[in-house]
Amino acid sequence: MGILIILQQMLMLAILVAIGILLFKKEILNEKVTQSLSILIIDICNPAMMLSAAVNGNINLSGLDLLIALAISILVLLALCIWGFFMPRLLKVGKNKRRFYEVMAVYTNCGFMGIPLAKAILNDNAMIYLVIFNVAFSLFFYTHGVSVLGDGKEKINLKNMINSGLIVAIVIVILCVFNIKLPEFLNNTVTYIGNATTFLSMILLGVSLAKAVGKKVIFGYKLILFSILRMVLLPIVLALILHYLAFNDDLVYAMALICAMPNANMPLIQAEKIRLNTSTLSKGVLFTTLISLFTVTVVLSFVSGIIASGF
Repeated sequence: MGILIILQQMLMLAILVAIGILLFKKEILNEKVTQSLSILIIDICNPAMMLSAAVNGNINLSGLDLLIALAISILVLLALCIWGFFMPRLLKVGKNKRRFYEVMAVYTNCGFMGIPLAKAILNDNAMIYLVIFNVAFSLFFYTHGVSVLGDGKEKINLKNMINSGLIVAIVIVILCVFNIKLPEFLNNTVTYIGNATTFLSMILLGVSLAKAVGKKVIFGYKLILFSILRMVLLPIVLALILHYLAFNDDLVYAMALICAMPNANMPLIQAEKIRLNTSTLSKGVLFTTLISLFTVTVVLSFVSGIIASGF
């Protein structure tokens, strides 16, 4: 993938984000509408897009490839957990905020934003890798993430892992491994539904940015530095390691994209649920969302250059 292609795709996404900003400014999209759209994307459109890529896309992954992807996803999440533990301490983040930095280091918006971006920028194999990563993501968040936020006191309930995205991910693995074909009318149905995902996701990102512009938020240099290191330095280092270990290019791109994503909303929702002070998490989501299109462009352009160089 050339740098010019990445820039063109990111420009296209930026236009979609601008449309979201305009719709919010014109009061066509309000809080109630965006909440409904979020549910629509998470529960229907995103799973449909993943399924569409599996049944209609150019997928040439074996069962072994999927197992390797799952193993790499688990290793990456473990590495992020280690990063999340040490980096706040190196930055001398106060003890009362360390748990928030830990979860921000590990859990990125690899589903709601990551999968639509992968669909727009990368190929179908890379997007399936994001699907596999989201399976590991759910396992880690509802164990490690819940435990960190609850300071080890919160009860872990693995039933929360069961959602439409996980169910579709399992279906996709079965379809890919056993090379099962769906009837044509089902293929067309999931394709039409899935095609709406990128547009809806990007206009909602535009709404989030439009809301942020009207707020006077002081992020703090530690949060800014931490976020940039996590969204630029970390994915580049990870991509270099995977590339020099001779993993395929699609997997390298996918993992780099995942780490360049903004912070996930799930830690924020969980923190609100157990009545924690969510200001740090809210600022983290806001700041990383603001810079996400820039970080994705920088990271994927760098990765593209490394792969193209042949080193």
